[in-house]
Amino acid sequence: MNHEGLRLFNPDVESRLLSVLIRRFTPEIVLAAATTSGRTVLPAVAALVNTGLTADCTGLSIDPENGDLLQTRPAIGGNVLATIRTPSRRPQMATVRPRTFRLPQEDPAREGAVFRLVPPDAFMTSPVTPLEAEAGEAETAPIQDAEVVVSGGKGLKRPDAFRLVEDLAAVLDGAVGASRPTVEAKWIGYSHQVGLSGRVVTPRVYIAVGISGAIQHLAGMQTSEFVVAINRDPEAGIFRVADIGLVGDLFDIVPRLAGALSARKEARP
Repeated sequence: MNHEGLRLFNPDVESRLLSVLIRRFTPEIVLAAATTSGRTVLPAVAALVNTGLTADCTGLSIDPENGDLLQTRPAIGGNVLATIRTPSRRPQMATVRPRTFRLPQEDPAREGAVFRLVPPDAFMTSPVTPLEAEAGEAETAPIQDAEVVVSGGKGLKRPDAFRLVEDLAAVLDGAVGASRPTVEAKWIGYSHQVGLSGRVVTPRVYIAVGISGAIQHLAGMQTSEFVVAINRDPEAGIFRVADIGLVGDLFDIVPRLAGALSARKEARP
């Protein structure tokens, strides 16, 4: 969609434009990122086209029996995951948190039609007048771009024990993550928080140190390619999504693991 009036974000104009396009092309499903703009525009669009909207989804799938979009999102403070469907209204609409899904392999055989549309000037008239754009805080954090994330939880017992997590992350050239309880306890800053109330990450390797595996945390990292969990409780929920589980004292395991990896790294030609 091209128009000078769209250079600055205007939720009034954009929501009306999207609703017109939906009525014209009648899609079965409309998705958007759960960013500031997506969370602002999509609810208004849903109201204009008289359908529902599921916000902040962490999982999407299709019911093979009837084609309904199954929209999974956290509920009750992130303690449960609810699956929602829109059986009687179309389109089915949802916002999805960035980095929730890994990018699929490129398939050159797949094609789609591209429509280059220019809205009429009269349509751009709005009681909302954007004045200027200002640079704000990025909606993604460094941990979301890292190929390796090492996260610490309350099993570290004290804030200075995050040094173990930082040392292991440094050996792996990775980023430091954290569970919500450690952030709420002010052991580490919010930008490191992994989970539904923090950041969703999809690294190649995710190492959970002293993290029990609450639902809201699992939803923020379960699409990682390879998960290593270190916890002294063999029944911890984090082991349900782990590819490798190390049951034992993290204060013994993590330094030994960091030392072995460091020695291996230094031995490379």
